Amino acid sequence: NLYIGNRNAISKVTPTAGVTQYWSFLGVTNSAALCTDASGNIYSANADNTVSKVTPSGTLTSNWATLSPGSSPRDMALDASGNLYVANSDINYISKITSAGVANNTWAEIGAGATSILTATNGDVYVSAQNPNRIDKITSAGVITTNWASIPSGLIILDMTFDANGNIFATVINNVTAVYTVCKIMPNGTINSNFATLTGATMSLKIICDDKRGVLYLINQAEKTVSKVSMIDGTLTQQWVSFSGFQTPRSGIIVGD
Repeated sequence: NLYIGNRNAISKVTPTAGVTQYWSFLGVTNSAALCTDASGNIYSANADNTVSKVTPSGTLTSNWATLSPGSSPRDMALDASGNLYVANSDINYISKITSAGVANNTWAEIGAGATSILTATNGDVYVSAQNPNRIDKITSAGVITTNWASIPSGLIILDMTFDANGNIFATVINNVTAVYTVCKIMPNGTINSNFATLTGATMSLKIICDDKRGVLYLINQAEKTVSKVSMIDGTLTQQWVSFSGFQTPRSGIIVGD
């Protein structure tokens, strides 16, 4: 199932595109990023600089962890030890949160403008950032390799995901043409900057990898839709599911089958 971080709620989407818009109600805050642990718990980094925890049955713990004021969380990732890492766009630090909800909000300093974060199986953390557009690599000990991968001029990464083969797929916007594309970065650093191209109104495109089905899900905040892209050849199914009313999708995760 696909879970979507929406305005004031987490929504659930089945593999056949069935939508439960208010699967878990978050209250007055908006979900900015989601991730899940091995037990199926869902964590939501919220616009009010808190992290909520939701059990598989939908039971919500608000304010499970607290981020620094003004953090503006953009993305979140989990490592094999159960630690959460939060990419904050408006402060200079990556936050690290233990499985008990204890936050270290100055774990690694990369400068403002973080847009996305990933964790590798060996514990390394990858962060996309702006000014300049790049991907930084951080070891589990917090040692930073700035500009681990350089992004072509004019492209800004909005979100990233790993597949089972270690490729990075990223949603990007071209600052010159205003065209949104999916970029593929191979483990050796080779970049295909035009793996798939989206048309129409787009905004804050989050990307989710579903290795089992061989697809990427793209969350389009402006259109209130989710699109699908084949991980094999980049074939695009735009507006696969849509949300109505006040719901505005901002993030998402895959849980279970």
